[in-house]
Amino acid sequence: MFDESKIPRGYWEAKRDSINLDKVVQEKLYEKGYPQDNIVFQKPSKLTVSDISSVYNLSSDDDMAEVSKLEALRQKI
Repeated sequence: MFDESKIPRGYWEAKRDSINLDKVVQEKLYEKGYPQDNIVFQKPSKLTVSDISSVYNLSSDDDMAEVSKLEALRQKI
């Protein structure tokens, strides 16, 4: 995601539901050197957000407490 000046402000990567998202996140963030802040990895049943100090996971069967954690993260970004 870029701002009006074409400066990257965040990254988003979408995957099929059959992909192991935890493995993809581990590989991209820690082995391939992807940026570790403002990055979202998403598939239909799961969302992973990294903000450099933490990695947040939210799946389709999480309760509303987890959803509120994600909302707090959104407010930070």
